[in-house]
Formats: sequence, C-alpha cells, structure tokens
Amino acid sequence: LKGEIIRANKEVTEEGEGDAPEETEDHPDIAVSPIDIQDCTARGLRVLAIKGNETICREVIGKSTPTPVEMSKTFDTSHDQASQVTVKVYEGESEEREHCTFVGEVKVTDLPPRPKGQKVEVTFKISEGGVLQVNVLDVLAQKSAHATLDTRARPEASGKAQVEVEDLSARKSFLNKILVE
Repeated sequence: LKGEIIRANKEVTEEGEGDAPEETEDHPDIAVSPIDIQDCTARGLRVLAIKGNETICREVIGKSTPTPVEMSKTFDTSHDQASQVTVKVYEGESEEREHCTFVGEVKVTDLPPRPKGQKVEVTFKISEGGVLQVNVLDVLAQKSAHATLDTRARPEASGKAQVEVEDLSARKSFLNKILVE
C-alpha cells in the first residue's frame, strides 16, 4: 500500500497536476504532499427573516467558509411604522429556526416611523480567532448598530470546533507517519 501511495503521488506530479510533493530529508525517494489546514466556519451564520408568510433563518455566511471573512446581505423591513430594526443572529444549516442555535441580536433604535420595505444591510465579519462582528445599517436613515458575538463561547460550538482541529492534526501526523516509514 505504501508503494501505491508513493507511485500515485509521483504520477500526479509527472502529469503536472496539483502542487509538487516535497521530498523528506530522511527518505528523499519518498514524496509527501503538504497538507494545508485552514480555519473555516463550522456552521452557517444566519439572520431571522420573513419569506412570504413564514419566518426563516436566511444564510449570510455558509458552512465551511474560510476565515477571516466579511459578507453582507440586504433585507427589507417587514412592518409598517416601525421605529427600530432588530436583527436576530442564528448559527446552523437549516432555514427552520428550531434547528438553529440563537447567537445574539443587534438593534437599530430611534428610527423615524416609515412604511415597510425599507432596506437594511447586515454585515457579518469573522476574525481569524472566530469572533463574529455584526453590523446592521438602516440605509434610509443611515443609522447603524453593531455587536461583537463570540460563537466559540458556547460549549457545543467550541467543543465541536476543537475536535475538528484535533482530528485534522491527527490525520496530518498519521499521513506523514505512513508515508515516511
């Protein structure tokens, strides 16, 4: 099996596909392809929105999006004569609120009452450390509010992320061991 893995790496390299594997110091005849581990979102980040007659969680940042990242989406207000906009942030893969985890909310207050359908821009920015910054801008009033939400603070989020990182590190170590021995 080790020979098959090495031959497959050499064939790919000779055809010019992918990155060229690096030779190991102890075994220059064995080529090992580098493994790139990159931080990404464990789950999607969503906002509560109204679609037709139902309330759904609309995705702003998808699952497995590399971080750091910044993404924005524009929504319409849903109530006439509202003097505030509340954006509720959820984490999960479903449009159904009961299948997602509530993360927090951002409120833009003291807005002049106006008809529904006004534009609200929601921006999610995730740092390298996984901290989520949410900015909500009422486009008409040019008034905004922001909040910093740490999605890692919840045990179910941090535990899963830690397990995934440990699992990737173990796989890298295992692959290097198999190819070098």
